[in-house]
Amino acid sequence: MNIKNSQNFLKSSKLVHDLIKLCEIPKDIKIIEIGPGKGIITDEILKVSNNIWAIEFDKDLYDKLKIKYKENSRILLTNEDFLKVKLPSEKYMVISNIPFNISADIFSKLLDGVNQPQSMYFIMQTEAMMKFAGAPYYNECLKSLIYKPYFETKKLYDFNPKDFFPVPNANICFVEIKKKQFPDLKFGTYQEYKDFISFLYTCKGKTFKEKAKHLFSYEQLKKIRKQVGIEYDDNITLWKYESFLKLYNEFVKIVPPMKKVTIIGSYDAYKKSQDSLEKIHRNRNIIRHGTY
Repeated sequence: MNIKNSQNFLKSSKLVHDLIKLCEIPKDIKIIEIGPGKGIITDEILKVSNNIWAIEFDKDLYDKLKIKYKENSRILLTNEDFLKVKLPSEKYMVISNIPFNISADIFSKLLDGVNQPQSMYFIMQTEAMMKFAGAPYYNECLKSLIYKPYFETKKLYDFNPKDFFPVPNANICFVEIKKKQFPDLKFGTYQEYKDFISFLYTCKGKTFKEKAKHLFSYEQLKKIRKQVGIEYDDNITLWKYESFLKLYNEFVKIVPPMKKVTIIGSYDAYKKSQDSLEKIHRNRNIIRHGTY
């Protein structure tokens, strides 16, 4: 696995300085940097933080960083695979130019764990950001809906491809993903909500009537259709986040426990299917490019 060949490095320290100024960095919070590379982002973080954990997988890059920061006690540098490290138990945030082809794995590790970060500032592919953020950048999808009750996403900057070496073949942006002070989820549990959303997206049908009939009775559907703001023939890809939230609230309040069992395990099943697809995608990249 060659991380260097799967990552695009920023060239301008001035640009990185301006990007770090856009970040809300509370005093004394631990900052994790995934893949510091040559340290261009690390140098700017060190100007505003005394508590950095930089995790570099590539041994050659790690050895050079170790020399560069050997006199700096404010940074903990480790030569590890981020996907295998144990996350902090205290509050922390993440700032990183993440390897684009493992961004889904990084999101999953950070957001599906017990102690989620307070905020994340990522340099990432714009297409991936849009799918994660959903509205107002893109139609809502399963991925955006899963995390939206607890996190809000904002695009802060659009890069010029020439800002990087090597020049990427995709549009890149700088994004803020911040934990909401007050979650939107007022009823039920987060696990049940994730199962509910995953079940709706993976069960048979495309329209509101086809999807919701698996969980609600005909009489219940008639009562809640206008409450949630969805017409019977509306395709699930056009439903608004607020409608999903209202529909889940109704599910919690009116669906009997024996029927709620239907959705249990839906999120884990979805994750397993996604992990399989990601593995196939990575294996194809190895064959095609010799990279992770």
